[in-house]
Amino acid sequence: MNHGALIFLSAFVTIAFSWAGLVMTPQLQLGRLEPVPQPAPQPDYPTARPGLAQQGLQVYRSMGCAECHTQQVRPEGDVERGWGQRRTVAQDYLADRPLLVGSLRLGPDLANFGVREAGRFAVPWKYATETNHLEETEAWLYRHLYQPRGQAPRSIMPSYAFLFERRPIRPGQSADAMALRVEEGQGGRWPEQVVPGPKARALVAYLMSLRADAPVFEAPLPGAAEAAAKQSATNAPAGGTTNQVSAPISTNTVSP
Repeated sequence: MNHGALIFLSAFVTIAFSWAGLVMTPQLQLGRLEPVPQPAPQPDYPTARPGLAQQGLQVYRSMGCAECHTQQVRPEGDVERGWGQRRTVAQDYLADRPLLVGSLRLGPDLANFGVREAGRFAVPWKYATETNHLEETEAWLYRHLYQPRGQAPRSIMPSYAFLFERRPIRPGQSADAMALRVEEGQGGRWPEQVVPGPKARALVAYLMSLRADAPVFEAPLPGAAEAAAKQSATNAPAGGTTNQVSAPISTNTVSP
């Protein structure tokens, strides 16, 4: 029997359905999407500390800083003091070996020292800089380590002057940019400058790396629920015809 017409019809139907499923349907669903700029992706977990800060963690441990300072933001009180945007959770300590949470607060909590606003320190540990730049905060830290009561008269922190070095300023040389003080030479000797040693620089790098502000599921940042609701509303099709994808809204804004 001659089945040519049936074979032709079957092939035509197969090709038609394939074209409709692979070409026409995706075009109808995705053809009206518009390009939307996307912000830089945020890490799923807190990032590891840089090399100098990792060395500073060991200095922080050896100096016994964890005996007087904690690195744990509590939901009641600490957020109002400006010590963090949210409470700390286990994910914040994934990159730290060893873990130095601390158990006694004779000094302020340091979990967010690297991003804390200088003007929001609780008395008597309050300090302020002219512009609140990171360089000024680092300079303040060096002075505080060298002579704590010179920066905070009520501080009970011991001096860590042994972490600093005295170096002569030879003819033709200028003082180090990080020099805390320059002393005139006596008896024909060269002037001397007090500069941070390797351990002091590592300790300050570690303190400046302390931040617990990554968006985590257990402790969302303030306003995260409102941002998610706004994003869901924006992702809905406008009038049932246009499928426009909205960029995620970031709420992690911290002053240096």
